[in-house]
Amino acid sequence: MKSYVLDASVAGAWLFEEQQSKSAIQLRNQALDSMAIVPQLFRLEISNLILNNTHKNETEARASAFKFIQSIPVMMDFKTPLYLDLVELATDAQLSVYDAIYLELAIRYEVPLATYDKKLARAATKLGIGILG
Repeated sequence: MKSYVLDASVAGAWLFEEQQSKSAIQLRNQALDSMAIVPQLFRLEISNLILNNTHKNETEARASAFKFIQSIPVMMDFKTPLYLDLVELATDAQLSVYDAIYLELAIRYEVPLATYDKKLARAATKLGIGILG
């Protein structure tokens, strides 16, 4: 099974119809046959996306979004890099630490990165990391 790092920007596009482009749908269909690698932060980012993209009375929509996310084959990475290493990577790549964690995973696992974040994609490309999205 192929692996890739899944950024919350892509997962968010999969969750909400108004954010789904043709490429997002194609990528989602391909991803169902692959293993997504995500940092622990991913759960919080997805929860925040769902909170910000649904109204408080849309319990069913929220439940549906969480159910979909749970259907994606995911491997949660629990090895957080040392603080200084992560800060240095973020500084060198001119990213936030939150984005740098996805970049670090792609580097460590030697897999492509699925992201719609242009700054993160540029940083990954400079380091020779393939981009899905």
